[in-house]
Parts: sequence; C-alpha cells; structure tokens
Amino acid sequence: MLFKSTEPDARDRRFPWLRPSAAILLIAWLLIPHFRAFPENGTPAEREAWARKHVRQYASLARTVERIPLVADDVGQVTRIAPTAHDKHTAAQDMNGVGMNFTLEMAGEKGSGILRVHCTVDGDTVFDWQPATWSFNGKTTEITTVPNLLRARQ
Repeated sequence: MLFKSTEPDARDRRFPWLRPSAAILLIAWLLIPHFRAFPENGTPAEREAWARKHVRQYASLARTVERIPLVADDVGQVTRIAPTAHDKHTAAQDMNGVGMNFTLEMAGEKGSGILRVHCTVDGDTVFDWQPATWSFNGKTTEITTVPNLLRARQ
C-alpha cells in the first residue's frame, strides 16, 4: 500500500470511547491482584484480617489449631493467630474442603510460637492433617493429630 488515508477509521468515529475504555479495563485488570495481595509487611492483625477475608476456611483452621493441647499448654489462652509475614502460604479448594499450607504466628498470654501446618479443612472437620511442627521457646515438636480429625472408617 503506497498511500494510507489520513481519515479516521469509521469505527473510531462511531465509538470514540471504545479505545480509552478498553485501556482503562486492561489497567484495572492488571492492578486488581495488587489490591488483593497478602500484606507481607503488615501487622499480625492486618495479616490475620487478610486471611479471614481471602481464605474461605481460615476461621475453621484458626479454631482447629487453637484447640491443639500442646499449643494451649505452651501459650495459654490464644490471643492471636496470623499467617507469618514472609513464608509462602497456600490455600485451594479440593474434594473435601480447602487444602491449606500455612505457617502461623500463634500468641497467647504465656508467649508465642510458630506452627507450620498442612491440612484440609471443611467447617470444623479436618479431613487431612499432615504432621505439623510447633516451635516454642527454641524447641520444635511434631504434632501428628488434632482433636477434630475425621478418622477413616475401618
């Protein structure tokens, strides 16, 4: 093509808002993940609030882990459970509920510790519990079961 028309395309004259609107939608689509991103540099309260809002069964996980006898013995009455700031946390829907792999800061009246847990939770039932590790006062202990673990029928 030797010559190109300098006339605006007929589509541009009929829908002048189309290109700017498409650009705005693209920018918004690219920014949404940043608004939903985990507050890595946030306070424990901000990280806990984020998890309760974005992880469907997080409240059930929190209720489950605060009832672990070893944790309750070490920290006393649990006052805070929050995902740790810099560890990788995952949650995904599976056949039995929400599979979660979290590292949690757990604080209570007697101190605080770190619980690394990989489990599947639905409501207050734990369908799968991989051995968790509890670190408190420099000592690490494996936790192989929880009180509300659904046992396979024999």
